[in-house]
Amino acid sequence: MVKIIRIPESTMGYDEPINDFQIIIDTPYFQRLRHIKQLDLVFEIYPGATHTRFEHSIGTLHHERNILDRIEKNTGYIFDKEEKKTTQLAALTHDIGHTSYSHAAEFVLMEFGEPDHDTKNVEIIKEMEDDINNIPNIDFDLLLEIFERKNPLYKTIWGLVGADVLDYITRDANRIGRSISTDTERIETYAYFDGKEYGIETKASGSVKEHIDSYLTMYTEEYNRKAASFWKGIIRRGIYEACEQGKIKPKEVWQMTDTELECALIHSGGVAKKAYEKIRNRNESKAFLTIKLEGMSSQEETRGKPIRVFEMPENELMNIVSYFGESIDNVVKFERDVERELSLEPGSATLAEMPHLSMVKAKDVPLYNMDNGWTSLFKEINGLKEIFDMAVQRKYALRVGVSKPYRKRAFEQSDKIIEYLKSFI
Repeated sequence: MVKIIRIPESTMGYDEPINDFQIIIDTPYFQRLRHIKQLDLVFEIYPGATHTRFEHSIGTLHHERNILDRIEKNTGYIFDKEEKKTTQLAALTHDIGHTSYSHAAEFVLMEFGEPDHDTKNVEIIKEMEDDINNIPNIDFDLLLEIFERKNPLYKTIWGLVGADVLDYITRDANRIGRSISTDTERIETYAYFDGKEYGIETKASGSVKEHIDSYLTMYTEEYNRKAASFWKGIIRRGIYEACEQGKIKPKEVWQMTDTELECALIHSGGVAKKAYEKIRNRNESKAFLTIKLEGMSSQEETRGKPIRVFEMPENELMNIVSYFGESIDNVVKFERDVERELSLEPGSATLAEMPHLSMVKAKDVPLYNMDNGWTSLFKEINGLKEIFDMAVQRKYALRVGVSKPYRKRAFEQSDKIIEYLKSFI
């Protein structure tokens, strides 16, 4: 009898056979993913976003199997047994290196000498080598090559039209009630791989365009929406303070679940505990200053609230964002300086977590034309890149917030913070 993991239909479900990978799924490394929310603090906005990285990992395996099967059926490219099985295992375990609260915690841990989640993936895979080698038709060296992005098969998992993105975009949208236009079945149907490059046949270019539009919608309007960005900034500060004071050991955070990290923050006291309490009691930070790209201030809805909207040229704003991206130390120093400048209690100021603009801009997708060979989405549809870039620019912003009681005071002194931000250019 084939064992399956059943995920209900209401959550983008299917029955996925797991006999071949049961030994991996049963490990503490993989079971920990049951207790890490896929959307970390976006859950604070959408109560339905309770799905986990465990669920997403099984979903990624499901989509990877579809992609590899379609490639063999439609293109004539045949994977050998080890190649196919190993790539499926990579898809299943692709998130095994994620820590609790995902990237919000990861960036802090990196500040204290810990690796990023991609490097942690490889470390854990190496620790699981004995178990992995007990699975038939697995090439362990190939598995490492895929995780280290040294083999082109990694693109079938992590690319914009890979199994990872196809699963989390559709699953996340479903759980938060967002309508998107990604057609995973059609994209998978026209998957193409020639041993060196992975992409989608040009006959499905319209579906790829709609998928990238969905991808940008989720990043600009959901993952990085104002409230979620402030929640992530709050938890980031709490983790930083606890690690800085030695109350939490960074290496131990990699082994924690979301709940275990919350408990650690509570027991750390001070600003770390306050960060947890702000989330627990929904005492979120409120924006008093928003920095928009030049010409985009009209895209910010303030609705009469005390929010200063200031425009900057793209190169200047990106210099500031890059400064904060260099080090969480820079972020926390800025927050502490704002607190001192405005006479606020420690832990009251929050720089909303925002990605570098290049991270959310649409990247090109390889397309394969059966008559002329490889091309790309942006080459096939003229002006599409500019349309996507403009959509991101309208939404992009750097926001500074404070605890609600201090918002008006901070708004009235926003000029000081603007001048301080300009010093990072």
